[in-house]
Amino acid sequence: MTLMILGVCAFVSLIVGIATEGWPNGAHDGLGIVASILSVVFVTAVSDYRQSLQFRDLDKEKRKITIQVTSNGFRQKLSIYDLLPGDIVHLAIGDQVPADGLFVSGFSVLIDEWSLAGESEPVMVNSENPCMLSGTEVQDGSCNMMVATVGMRTQWDKLMATLSEGGDDETPLQLQLLLFSSEGLPLAVTLSLAFSMKKMMNDKALVRHLAACETMGSATNICSDNRDTNYESYDCCAERQAVKLVRVEPFHSTKKQTGVVVELPEGGLRAHTKDASEIVLAACNKVINSNGDVIPLDEESINNLKATIDQFASEALRTLCLAYMVLESGFSPDNPLPHSGHTCIGIAGIKDPVRPGVKESVAVCRSAGIPVRMVTGDNINTAKAIARECEILTDDGIAVEGPDFREKSQEELLN
Repeated sequence: MTLMILGVCAFVSLIVGIATEGWPNGAHDGLGIVASILSVVFVTAVSDYRQSLQFRDLDKEKRKITIQVTSNGFRQKLSIYDLLPGDIVHLAIGDQVPADGLFVSGFSVLIDEWSLAGESEPVMVNSENPCMLSGTEVQDGSCNMMVATVGMRTQWDKLMATLSEGGDDETPLQLQLLLFSSEGLPLAVTLSLAFSMKKMMNDKALVRHLAACETMGSATNICSDNRDTNYESYDCCAERQAVKLVRVEPFHSTKKQTGVVVELPEGGLRAHTKDASEIVLAACNKVINSNGDVIPLDEESINNLKATIDQFASEALRTLCLAYMVLESGFSPDNPLPHSGHTCIGIAGIKDPVRPGVKESVAVCRSAGIPVRMVTGDNINTAKAIARECEILTDDGIAVEGPDFREKSQEELLN
């Protein structure tokens, strides 16, 4: 829009200038505006083309998404673009549904359809409500889904095709340039953004549009999670005795624990649970002592376990409480796991090393006047230890738990 206005100005300037002062003296201003327009177009085109080449390679990597699929009778990892109708896809919490399909089997499956339908409440998927749509996300549970439609026939791709028909929005700077449309200002802004893009490319930060530099330059605060952003995670696996799985309750941020119900080889059902130490420990009334005997969980044992949790947390360890309980014979797989009567097995601590460059990045942000804050669902002692290790929490800094933070007034938050 700004360039269109300048184009009209150039045309008017040429006509008026030539009419009043003649050629070529009267054409100087108009030709100057035309030169500015061509410079803006050239710089923008070159920057966008160079970025498009890099993003083409990046998009190829982003498309290399593999999922667990049973196809032709074999379970294997396949690209989401190799799915065919009739394949069985194995989904767990956090996975995006790769195609439209039908629920086959699973446990406690909740689907977040906000990105597709705008619904804020998750939808329960089961044999009575079996439809699963591409682009939605598994919020809770795990399941097997039979693929029904793929590619442009899915609801997600139909929606994306419709949205792509819209035009591009003006950026904040472009909107302001409509009010101050001198011939030199758009060129100056474009050159400035192109220079910013070049600097960001040198820092290994890819920018698809020039306007993104404008947004990045307006950042005043950075909030970071601790696990995926600041820490490297290492996965390990162990062989286990084969048992019949009766029910699975995957981890959820609200419950802060995960559990399974298994059928023992000698008969009977047993529930195993783990995760947030405080929550799982509160559900226990017995504990296994150092001799392997199950004894009542008294006040002294509770204090010892809490002291272990605090010690691990102060060492930046993520703590887990492991527990189990024997279920009654009338337990139904449709019932949730009991929230009391567990036997505590012990406390485990997990250590993730800090990613290289995190401390340096925090220091750079702080020197630029941009404070860095860590937001996490971990134990507060664990969070403080991790923040100190990353040099996010300084000697004069504070750590606040969620309930206390939400009770603060707007004035207290600003101060």
